[in-house]
Amino acid sequence: MTKVDKLNFEFNGKSVNAQEVTDAAMKAFKAKHADVKVKTFDVYINAAESKAYYVVNGTAENDYFVEL
Repeated sequence: MTKVDKLNFEFNGKSVNAQEVTDAAMKAFKAKHADVKVKTFDVYINAAESKAYYVVNGTAENDYFVEL
């Protein structure tokens, strides 16, 4: 299997790095939920809304997103 060094998405005149989005989402979550142990962390990029939504430990909430 080949290792990917950088994964970027380009849409609506933006270039978004997948790792930077993931890091920002985790930072946003930990800022409000420092005491929660993260077992699973999934990120979904919605290009139409210019947002990345995240699901933590199988739970999604209305405020679990970061702007792109």
